[in-house]
Amino acid sequence: MDNLVLVLPLRAIALQLLFLAVTVAIESYVFHRQLNLHRRSSVVCSAVLNLVTNTIGWFFFFNIELILPNSVRENLINLLLFSEWNVANLPWTILGGIGVFVIGWFVKRQGFEVLQNLHDIWTERKRNEGGFAIAANQSFIEQSRARIIFRAHIFSNSTILVMAVLQVITIDNKNLILFQ
Repeated sequence: MDNLVLVLPLRAIALQLLFLAVTVAIESYVFHRQLNLHRRSSVVCSAVLNLVTNTIGWFFFFNIELILPNSVRENLINLLLFSEWNVANLPWTILGGIGVFVIGWFVKRQGFEVLQNLHDIWTERKRNEGGFAIAANQSFIEQSRARIIFRAHIFSNSTILVMAVLQVITIDNKNLILFQ
């Protein structure tokens, strides 16, 4: 631990921001089309849900990596911060990816419920004050809402997975070209 150097992974930060922007765009489109939300509401909803999900994800990452064995910890940090991975850890990487996907969907689903409740409270408050209230579209049932959120989560995460794989392939090809 004495020889650890402070490293600011600008590339990982830039990729996280790019992935976040792509995710918000895809999920807000799905929310707009399938939940009949206004465009602005769908973008705000998607942005809030994804920021909360990413914040919780990074919080867990920095707390879980402290208790991992050094070899697993180094591989995890290399994978997430520097896009370097070891093929021997592929099963754990896939299992971790599935876990992150399911937890992310759960957080988004619960977060959407919180946002919906806040919207309902705000709408009711405006209605009671005599102001103009935006009528919330309540035509969808709870299960279909969860399916729509799941569908949006799958679309965005599939796109991010393809982008990440292409990024790793690009890096591997550059390394192969540079070191031949």
